[in-house]
Amino acid sequence: MRERLTLSPEAENLPHEAKEALTFECKKVTSKLDGPNGEHADLSVAVAEKDGNLRHVNFWDLDKTLLVAEPIHAKAVEQIFPENAKTDELRSELHKVYFDGFKLGNSFREWDRMWRIY
Repeated sequence: MRERLTLSPEAENLPHEAKEALTFECKKVTSKLDGPNGEHADLSVAVAEKDGNLRHVNFWDLDKTLLVAEPIHAKAVEQIFPENAKTDELRSELHKVYFDGFKLGNSFREWDRMWRIY
């Protein structure tokens, strides 16, 4: 996929050389690193049209391993609330309540909720 980005109206008033430096093309590149399930991440990169140099790339969590944190979080929440993790049934409920809290938007709200419930 090739996409040429256009300049904002404010940038149109810049000198020609400055405009050339801001003109770039977005390209998709597939990572050669395997994720935990064999998937390969797609990256967006911005390449300057004038000199072909890389202008921007976002490669956070390139191999998709940073987001696979459920096993670590599950063990941690069991240690924080051990009274609610004594049986498989209690552990399962604790994990469900904890992971449902991820939809709240930030860790402060998630943990505040957990402390109030447990």
